[in-house]
Amino acid sequence: MAIPLLSAVSKAASWLWNRIRGRPTVHADRGAVAAGRDQVVKDSVIAAEQALRAQTSAFVATIQHFHAPVLILAAPESVADMRDVTSHGPPAAFQEGTRLDKNGDHVGAIARYEEAFAEAWCDYNRALLHLRIALNLRHLHRTAEAEGHMLQALSLARGAAEREFEAAALWGLGVHNYEDGNWDKAEAYSTEAIEAFRSLDHEWGAARVTVLLARVHQGQRRFDDGEHCLEEALSTFQRLGDEEEQAVCLHYLADLYRDRAVDAGLSNTAAAPERAVALYKQAQEHYLAASQHSAAKGDVASQARALSAAGRMSLACHEGSAAVEHCSSALTLFRQVGDEAGAAEAQLRLGGAQLWLGPVSRAEENLLQALESLQKLGDLRGQGYATVSLGIALGLRGDATRGEEKIREGQELLSQAGDHAAADGAGQFIQSLRNLERSLRKLERLGAFGHPENGTETGGSDIPPDAP
Repeated sequence: MAIPLLSAVSKAASWLWNRIRGRPTVHADRGAVAAGRDQVVKDSVIAAEQALRAQTSAFVATIQHFHAPVLILAAPESVADMRDVTSHGPPAAFQEGTRLDKNGDHVGAIARYEEAFAEAWCDYNRALLHLRIALNLRHLHRTAEAEGHMLQALSLARGAAEREFEAAALWGLGVHNYEDGNWDKAEAYSTEAIEAFRSLDHEWGAARVTVLLARVHQGQRRFDDGEHCLEEALSTFQRLGDEEEQAVCLHYLADLYRDRAVDAGLSNTAAAPERAVALYKQAQEHYLAASQHSAAKGDVASQARALSAAGRMSLACHEGSAAVEHCSSALTLFRQVGDEAGAAEAQLRLGGAQLWLGPVSRAEENLLQALESLQKLGDLRGQGYATVSLGIALGLRGDATRGEEKIREGQELLSQAGDHAAADGAGQFIQSLRNLERSLRKLERLGAFGHPENGTETGGSDIPPDAP
């Protein structure tokens, strides 16, 4: 289970909403109101509330940006020279779009933002509207349209020399291409975004896009480059004291070690399995570190995800007891926050770990509950894994025939889910069950092994179940 949104899309939206602010640059000397942008301030700017309550004398310049309420400029020598204060805010369409946006009405927000273009007299405002529309389109999964608006925002931001909007648009385009698997374009946009944020001395933004770049490198199988990016971002977030982003970095480092281990395990070299286990152990350590950071922030959902992933890595390292401990804790936390999908996944992994340790009855109980939840959620891939694991459980009970039928049923579910590699891999368990059945029969003849029907359960199989 991935952290929501890479979580770069939601992070980008949050940054746009909270970080980008209108910076009205209509300035004037004492006793005058400027008519253009980017002029020099020679007197102090004061709060609109002060002027409106007549706490000080001031001139007011008509608004230049949708973001800003009003621009107040310190001015006359005496109160007698005070001019009438007038306030010109953003157009009604923009204000209504902002309200709908915050309330989650993305369709309505898009419509009002589109209306606001009629009053968007400068490229700054037009770039802002394109960005807002793009973010709402992403929420609606209309990614192609969102990309088009991001590209228009980027062009306008560059033309208006609005570096913050340029950085935001580049980041959004990097996310879009990452999610589409366009690694080269995602790398190019992310690299440009990092440079833009750095030119603004915006450390947090540069670090967050560096995390995105790390994920791009991971997709490119450039694990060393990805690790370097994550370590760099982690160092920045540690310096900034951002515990949440530290947890994200640690979680993604663990993902990277996991994928690196998979690559090592697929190698034909004799040392590959040993190296893979070492990498899985590193991944496990990073997931556990991420869970601790999330716990410190009170982020129960992220803590649960990290513990569930740590359980999976423990199972890959053949550490059954640790896998049971981590998955059990994750299951409790997922239930606490009402995350049904997370709970089903954790319970599936818990059942797999218990197959490894025994007793089989406890594993079956968790696997059946997980399967029921996954069926309600419509998760075909999860159902496939659960069904294969139940087939292994039947084999461990001595019923290889029914176990083989169950595994084949699981293979069909995995194929329907499009996970053909997992479906093919599950086939190895069928032969393993046949070998196990022959071994059990031999042991029974020798009187060295209790039969399940006589109350003795088997467990500790040499068939490590492969939970998702």
